[in-house]
Amino acid sequence: MLSAAGFELDLSSPVVCTAIHNGHNLSPAVSEIMRIDESARLREEDPFTADFIAICKNRIVANYSRFEFDLNRPREKAIYQKPADAWGLNVWQSSPSREILENSLQKYDEFYSQFEIYLKKLLQKFPVITVFDIHSYNHRRKGPEAPLDDPNENPDIILGTLNRNTRWGNHYKKIAEKFRKGSCLSKLLDVRFNVKFPGGYLQKWIKTNFPDSICCISVEFKKIFMDEWTGKLNNVAFSELKKILSAVITSMEQELSK
Repeated sequence: MLSAAGFELDLSSPVVCTAIHNGHNLSPAVSEIMRIDESARLREEDPFTADFIAICKNRIVANYSRFEFDLNRPREKAIYQKPADAWGLNVWQSSPSREILENSLQKYDEFYSQFEIYLKKLLQKFPVITVFDIHSYNHRRKGPEAPLDDPNENPDIILGTLNRNTRWGNHYKKIAEKFRKGSCLSKLLDVRFNVKFPGGYLQKWIKTNFPDSICCISVEFKKIFMDEWTGKLNNVAFSELKKILSAVITSMEQELSK
């Protein structure tokens, strides 16, 4: 059975990057009863986020689609049951059986069990670590030919901090400052806190279980690096964003080594 995620651990760095919505796989039983097609799934997943975090020494990449179970939602909401759970999409041809639900939630539980062990190994080496929870988001929801969504509500990068835990305020400030020095397609990056996405369950789980030793921040890249309707990558934009993410990671490694 495919594991919920792949875990790469390097004890030389106190920084971790996750791509928990990168996964596109479905279990065979789930695939049989899923209504939405592959392209619609891909549009709401976070393709290329695993490639973004390839520059990080410690990496966690989800293998399964969020449409089977969503690692960024609490367990009781991890499986989308109705259209309101999934941007109005009718996910299922028929309701998942109890067996399907249990199998999917078993993988969800496996992830958080492995994640806890993984973080504790790093904390044996470093007193404080930083987790960057990497995501991407759509900004052309009216359609591929329609005008762009309101840019005032869709900055290039959204930093989610669960309303800014004061314990990590200085880290958040330095991370934002570093991102704001970057540019993409000849434009300085518009970087803001907690616009639409203040952080999801993974960040809440870390805040609950490791409040004084792990700084977690979610990073939502607007899909300016790809066409969200066709899935085609803009290699120039992607390379520029990946470069600034690498610089942010390096700066945080240096900060935590002081």
